[in-house]
Amino acid sequence: MKITSICPPPSNILVKCVTDSIINALAWDHYVDPQGRIRIISYSTGCWADGGEETILIQRTTKDTEVTIEPLLDRDTLYHIEVKAVYTDASGSTFDGPAGPVLTK
Repeated sequence: MKITSICPPPSNILVKCVTDSIINALAWDHYVDPQGRIRIISYSTGCWADGGEETILIQRTTKDTEVTIEPLLDRDTLYHIEVKAVYTDASGSTFDGPAGPVLTK
């Protein structure tokens, strides 16, 4: 049986600042369930180098809608970033929501 997430992925993901060694201020919009069926408790971000989708280099968890990802290993490498919401439903069960669009920086 396939379980379908009732929490949409984070939206409007953007990077406010990039340097040679960090992605500073990766931000996204927060979903609010108008019916109160779910509550987002945190966000999980993953970052990996181009071609290494199976190997997450940097993972962060935050309760905010903004995070800094560091250290980036090579400024000439493309990095891919995804953001997922972690939420609870009315039963108190915890789920990972779907990832928002993957960014490349």
